[in-house]
Amino acid sequence: MNREQISSEVDAWIAEEELPTCLKPVKMYDSLYPGNDEEEREAYLDFMHWHLTKDWELLNLIPDNRNTDYFQNPISANEDSAFYTMDYRKKAGYSFSGYYLRLKKIYERIKDLAILHSSISHEEGRANIRQRYNNLVDDEFRTQRNEILDTLRKNPQLIDKGKALERLSELNIRISKAYSIWNQYADWK
Repeated sequence: MNREQISSEVDAWIAEEELPTCLKPVKMYDSLYPGNDEEEREAYLDFMHWHLTKDWELLNLIPDNRNTDYFQNPISANEDSAFYTMDYRKKAGYSFSGYYLRLKKIYERIKDLAILHSSISHEEGRANIRQRYNNLVDDEFRTQRNEILDTLRKNPQLIDKGKALERLSELNIRISKAYSIWNQYADWK
């Protein structure tokens, strides 16, 4: 007999129930949940959720118009849950775009500058704020637009014309949105 046949025969002799507890195979969540009773398991999970969130009790009292649970039960998110998979998250639409967050912050900054511009009475200060607005729009949008236009004029063979025109259109829309935000808030009286 070879080694594999001997080990398989010995394994057949030993029943798993007869092994001492220290030698039984252990799964990741075997000893975590009490028994097989569903009510007992649910009560245990409720207690664990309460215990894990009691430090955040004061924060949870703050009213929030969004329906998000920032302190979710980490125990319920196990490998058996369908909601724990990346497929579910992709289908549910959990996506994050840093570019659109950046645009949002730029537009908020423009709004802040416009409100500041409207509240300053000194002409030199107003001119400085207007210049900061122009610099912000130049840095974020106009410089890119001008670079694309220069490339289209000087070296059209280096760039895909369709994509370039699409990008120019996007940048022009962003510039006009920035301009409309500025005009909406810059001269509040």
